[in-house]
Amino acid sequence: MSKQVKTIFAFFLFAVSAILTMGGISTALKPSVMPIATVLGAFAFPALFFWWGLILYRSAKKMDTDK
Repeated sequence: MSKQVKTIFAFFLFAVSAILTMGGISTALKPSVMPIATVLGAFAFPALFFWWGLILYRSAKKMDTDK
């Protein structure tokens, strides 16, 4: 995968993470039976998408310095 494709996909994953975080915040603010599980579950997917984006972004930066 080229550096540009990795960078674009990384920023796409960052945007998905931000959108899911907004949804997580709105979910976490609602009352629930198990508040800890709700908060952890609401932020699990945004954290995963952010982590994958960070891995891709660092990989693209590493490709840039290898040349």
